Amino acid sequence: MAGRGDTGKYLTLAFLSFLSENAKMPRSVARLSSDDIASDAAAHLAEELPAAKTLTLGEETIALTDEARVALSTLFDLLASGQRVEVVPVAETLTTQQAANLLDVSRPTLVKLLESGLIPYEQPGVHRRISRAAIDEFIASRPERRRAGLDALAETLDPDVPDEYVSTR
Repeated sequence: MAGRGDTGKYLTLAFLSFLSENAKMPRSVARLSSDDIASDAAAHLAEELPAAKTLTLGEETIALTDEARVALSTLFDLLASGQRVEVVPVAETLTTQQAANLLDVSRPTLVKLLESGLIPYEQPGVHRRISRAAIDEFIASRPERRRAGLDALAETLDPDVPDEYVSTR
């Protein structure tokens, strides 16, 4: 599947297929597992990918960007380790479940974040809709919020009160 050509490394993938859907919400366009690509083949592709300059899909050859190389390498590493991979397009508007999955929290926890105002959302009817940009901003602001919380906690320290060891048993 991967080899050396006259112009450097190339990578040929004949298994990828993407569906064009008119649905508003993203659906999986590919589900891959070791049944689709053997673990040893995925490991070989992951090894070859960092040096690959182009990708050939059928008769089409495209140049690989660094970001594409990292994404494909991650995909093959996961497959090589026996994990299943699902490819889902990024939507501009997400359901609460999709947003919760991205944040790795439960849907009720996400709803609490929405209602507390930490993440902006729209509610055109009975269902909440969250923009992907709002989720990305929330993820990017995590370190800043964490630092602010730790600073606020540190301000509650009273140096005049000695530290005490409290036995629980």
